[in-house]
Amino acid sequence: MNPTITIMTAAPLRIGGIAVAALLALTAGCVDSSSRLLDEAGRAMATDQFDRAAHLYQEVTIATPESSLAARAHFELAQIYYLRRRNVSAARASLVKVLKDFGGSGVELPATLMLARLYSEDLREPSSAIGLYRTLLEGELDEDIRRETLLHLAECYFRQGELEQAADAYRLALALPYHPDNDGAFMRLANLERLSGSAEESIRLLRRLLLLSANREHRLEAAVLEIEQLIEIGRMPDAGRRLREGITDFARTAELAALEARLERMRDTHSAFDGAGSGIRGREEEQKAIGWSAVRRRQTAGR
Repeated sequence: MNPTITIMTAAPLRIGGIAVAALLALTAGCVDSSSRLLDEAGRAMATDQFDRAAHLYQEVTIATPESSLAARAHFELAQIYYLRRRNVSAARASLVKVLKDFGGSGVELPATLMLARLYSEDLREPSSAIGLYRTLLEGELDEDIRRETLLHLAECYFRQGELEQAADAYRLALALPYHPDNDGAFMRLANLERLSGSAEESIRLLRRLLLLSANREHRLEAAVLEIEQLIEIGRMPDAGRRLREGITDFARTAELAALEARLERMRDTHSAFDGAGSGIRGREEEQKAIGWSAVRRRQTAGR
């Protein structure tokens, strides 16, 4: 009995070893094949052969369906669907699959950003985008990605009418070192502060943008808004000074010329008012003098 048992036990082990080795070899071959397919698909993308690239990426997902290569293929397919074919539903399906089935594949970050953009801009579901952005911000992100995520988050809140949350996200973005992408955030946050009644904070943000930005159009817009707000809160000397600085920096643009005319009209109005006030005061003094003379005459006549 024992020899029989030994023979029967040893044979499956040998067969199993052969089977495992064969499976490993097959898997390695599939991975190599998928890697070559990915390279070929990349070359097709570089030459705008998007249909061929999509076919090759699909082949990768079939050949190695659970590998990191498949995750990358699904992500690349999502880009083709979204950016080239404008097939939002197919793009969303591919991105959701990446995030659901391929944790640790290395493409979660770009997949999450693209899916959030899709929800926000195409599907008009800012609440879904907000959830994705907030999840990203809980992790470690480099400075540029954190800034981009905060700016997108703020825009989503703004579209939903959640202005306080939008302002908070803009403040976090502006707390990072200055980047030209922040110019719009300065303007949007300044407007939110203005709407909330914080004119001085709004003016401070506009001044900061003027000092940091190298974009002439952005700086001009900030200068115009600052002067308008200075006029609104009655800081006329400051408004006049900023206007002169703006004309020096940007020449007499249509916007600045309009503000200049506005300030001139306000000065004329105030001058006319002051003149009218002086005339009234003069007549009052005259009437007092006449009244006093009449009193003196009556007193003299009485004596």
